[in-house]
Amino acid sequence: MLEQILEGQSKLVVDFNSKFDAIYTDLNGKIDNLSSHMKKLDVQEIHDAKCKAIMEKILTTIPKDASENSSAQLLRYVKRLVNNGLHSEEANLLTRDMSSILLKKVKNDRSKRVVLSEHVSSTAKGQSTEILSDPGSFVLDSLISTRRFSHSFCHLGTRINLMPKSVAGKLGMTNYMPTRITLLFADRSNRIPQGILDDVPLKLGKCLILADFVVLAYDEEPKDPLILGIAFLATPGARIDVKKDRISLNICDVEMEFGMDGSEFIVHIRSIPTNKDTSSMAAQISPPSSQMKAAKN
Repeated sequence: MLEQILEGQSKLVVDFNSKFDAIYTDLNGKIDNLSSHMKKLDVQEIHDAKCKAIMEKILTTIPKDASENSSAQLLRYVKRLVNNGLHSEEANLLTRDMSSILLKKVKNDRSKRVVLSEHVSSTAKGQSTEILSDPGSFVLDSLISTRRFSHSFCHLGTRINLMPKSVAGKLGMTNYMPTRITLLFADRSNRIPQGILDDVPLKLGKCLILADFVVLAYDEEPKDPLILGIAFLATPGARIDVKKDRISLNICDVEMEFGMDGSEFIVHIRSIPTNKDTSSMAAQISPPSSQMKAAKN
C-alpha cells in the first residue's frame, strides 16, 4: 500500500516537472522574440534619426519658395529618396534637379492664376446675362388614330415612351407584347407594365412617326396622357431651345418648329421639286396670328 502511494507521488512530480519545463521554454521563446523586436525598434529609431538629419541637410542646400504646395512636394520627394537608401550626395543632386522643376511649375501656375484673375475681373465688368424664369415643360400636339393628345409631355429624363392602359383601351390597342422590364419612379417605387405596343403611328403636324409605347396601368388618370422620352425625340432629331421656348423636329424632308404649348410655328418644306409637282417648292408657311399669340403667351 505504501509503495503504491509513493509511486503515485513520483508520477505527479514527473508530470509537474514536464509542465514546468514546457512553460519555461515557452516563456524563453517569448522573451527572445521581445528582445529581437526591441532591437529592431532601436535600429529603426537610429535609421529614422539618420534620415531626418540627411533630409535637413539636403533641404538647407536647395532654394526655398514661399509656396506651401512646393515645400510639401519637396519634403515628400526627399523622404522617398532617403528611405530608398540613396547616398546623401546623390539625393542632394537629384533633389536640386527636382526643386528646379517644381519651383518652375509653381511660378508658371502663379502666372496662370494672375492671368485668369485678370480675365475674370475684366469679364465681370462687362455685360452679364439676364436670368430667365423657368419656362416649364415642353409638350407636343399629336394624334393617334382619331384621338388628339394636345399635351404629349416631352421628357428627357426617360428613355421610354409611356401610355396609360386606359388610353390604349380607348384606342382599341390591347394586343401588348410581353415584357420583363420594371419601371423605377422618382419616389423609388417599382411598377411592372402591362406590355409594349410596337410601331404605334403618332401624327405630328402632317407627318407620321412610328413609336413604341410601354403600357402602364395608372391608379388615377394622368394630366399628360402620353410621355415621349428620348427614344421618340431621337427619331425626328429633336432640338430643344429652352431660351426661345422652341422645339424643332426634322422628319424626312420636313422641318417643324413647335412652342412649349405644342403650337406649330413654321414648316420648312425642303423637298426637291420635280417637273410634275412644281407646287412643292421650298417655302415658309407662317402660322395664323392666333397661334402666334398663343405661343407668346
